[in-house]
Amino acid sequence: MPPQNEARKKHLADAAIDVLARDGGHGLTHRTVDKHAAVPTGTTSNYFRTRDALWVAVANRVAERHWEIISTIEGFPEKMATPNEASEAISLMLTGMADEGRIFNLAMLELNLEAIRRPGLRPTLHELNELVTRQMGINHRLQGLPADRETLDMIGIFLRGLQLSMLMPWNLGQAYDPARLIERAYGALLATAPDQTELPGSG
Repeated sequence: MPPQNEARKKHLADAAIDVLARDGGHGLTHRTVDKHAAVPTGTTSNYFRTRDALWVAVANRVAERHWEIISTIEGFPEKMATPNEASEAISLMLTGMADEGRIFNLAMLELNLEAIRRPGLRPTLHELNELVTRQMGINHRLQGLPADRETLDMIGIFLRGLQLSMLMPWNLGQAYDPARLIERAYGALLATAPDQTELPGSG
């Protein structure tokens, strides 16, 4: 097999993300990605031989795009360290960037749901979650804020729930400023964190 064109491979993975966000997991097929990417029929299957391989490619590209999006936000990820600064950056990731943000968030949710059925997707998603959590912990420690795993995980759980809520057509969040919701919840979670001096290894 001749060497693959990496630019085209990325283009196909991005097209697959668009298809996943638009049609859901059932609509993610090689033929649909070919059509959306405007490439000859069979191109996607040449790069990703099976449907499992196509799903893994989407997972890897979603992880890449997560960091690409973060890199465009001024002061991020350092702004994760305080509630008022984190609120604007996280709100932008959840609701900003016009259609691009919505597509990315929809694809991420579909991907996590599919990982329930496809164990092969879990390592990439687990690694992304660990990297994000680790970065948050580093930022918290630099600011002298709670950085125990339970608090960091609770923040992540809240943000994933908000991500889903903001995508709902009956979106309760439409009545509220997402940045304000994040600031309030983030602040409450930090305020109720365990005493750091009592945590294992803190002495």
